[in-house]
Parts: sequence; structure tokens; C-alpha cells
Amino acid sequence: MVGKRQSRKAKTGEAKSSDQDFLTGKLLIAMPNMNDPRFEKSVILLVSHDRDHAMGVVINKPLADIELGDLLEQLSIDPRQGASGDPVFYGGPVQTDR
Repeated sequence: MVGKRQSRKAKTGEAKSSDQDFLTGKLLIAMPNMNDPRFEKSVILLVSHDRDHAMGVVINKPLADIELGDLLEQLSIDPRQGASGDPVFYGGPVQTDR
């Protein structure tokens, strides 16, 4: 009896398990008809994504009214040299109960 043929991906070790189907490190680009102002025209880098949670950073919406040095000062964090003029980008938790 001949065994089942393996797929090319299985033979080369490229087969993905369900844990590898997550989007960490990928970009999400908002659809043109996105009406949620939190995500409208957004590009989001997913920095963590698994079965239980997802966390991303909006990378294309700098805030005009605050710079990184100001934010760090408000948080009583000593900024690195040269950080004072760096932009701060829009973001925040979508589900604040997590």
C-alpha cells in the first residue's frame, strides 16, 4: 500500500500550524470605506497578535499638538538626547477593558 503524498510545503517544512497564521509584524491598511475615525485612513503595524489578543501601532497619524519630549516630561521620564522633537503618533486601546 502506498502512503499518502505529502504536499510540497509539508516536505520542505513550510507547512504552517495554526499558531503561525497570526499577523505579528504585518501591516493593516484601512479600507477606503472605513468609517470608524479611529481607523479611517490608518496604516497599523501589528506588534503582537495571537489567539487571545492583538496590539498594533498606527504609523501614519502623527499628533500635531505634542512632541515626544513633552510627553515624556509629563510622564516624568527622562528623554534620550535628541528625542524632544520626535513625533508622537495617534493610538490607544480599542478595548479599554483589557
